[in-house]
Amino acid sequence: MSVKIKKIKDSQYIVWCDEKDIGTITTYHNEFHNKYLYLKFNLTKYPTYFPFSKIKQIEGQSLQVMTSSPNTNLIHLLLQNGFKCKRQCYTPEVTKKDLKIKLNSNYSIHPFNANSKNYSALCHLLYQYYQEVHQAVSPLTVSENTFVK
Repeated sequence: MSVKIKKIKDSQYIVWCDEKDIGTITTYHNEFHNKYLYLKFNLTKYPTYFPFSKIKQIEGQSLQVMTSSPNTNLIHLLLQNGFKCKRQCYTPEVTKKDLKIKLNSNYSIHPFNANSKNYSALCHLLYQYYQEVHQAVSPLTVSENTFVK
């Protein structure tokens, strides 16, 4: 199986597999994590081998991909070609009833919004937390002001 790529626009590559056009890969930067070049796939099939090193060489930046877990064919391609899964994200929906340890009645939950008195303090804590948990995988590259906006 022969895979070839060619840059056709500033941020787009066309991909051929065995001389057949199988789609494109678009590159983009994530303002929040600008250390890496991100790839977005629009392929009709995923070959076993892929020349990611050519994209890295042309672009002069390390590559990163974000995808959802049901996209198993893409994940398999990435893992087979040297990518590492560094983080998995989940969006659980929980209520107080789901807690294994009940909340102490001394604690109360306070809804808030951008007009709340403690909004800026909470945003500062969220910024610090986000910065800390992303440092090892993909460092945060925006100011706190941009993060809050």
